[in-house]
Amino acid sequence: MAALRFKIPRKRFRLLVRTPGGTMSMQDGERLKTTPLGREVWLRWHLLIFDQTIYAVDGIRTWDAYARHLPDIAAATAAIAAVLRAYRERRVELGLFHLRPLRKLLVFRLMSPLLVMPLPDALENHE
Repeated sequence: MAALRFKIPRKRFRLLVRTPGGTMSMQDGERLKTTPLGREVWLRWHLLIFDQTIYAVDGIRTWDAYARHLPDIAAATAAIAAVLRAYRERRVELGLFHLRPLRKLLVFRLMSPLLVMPLPDALENHE
């Protein structure tokens, strides 16, 4: 029996993996394309890190520099919150993915019927 041979061009071939967060390269882990869910998780993660690092400093709310920059901080946080609200509304409208933050670990748990059921059954239960 003859062995199977594959001709794969070395320079042009790139093994990709699709995840709920986007498309990644297997060679270097580079994210090539993100999904709205991936962008939402990225924004939520950075906002969570911001909250936990900035407000963990003792007495930061009493600093003069904090008081001077509070309007800028509030405006930036409000803009990020508005974008996150839009992502969440679209995600909840579809009803396929739910995010649960684990604040102590700085991660989000993705819960979805698509991850545990066959696709036709999950979509049938969704409708």
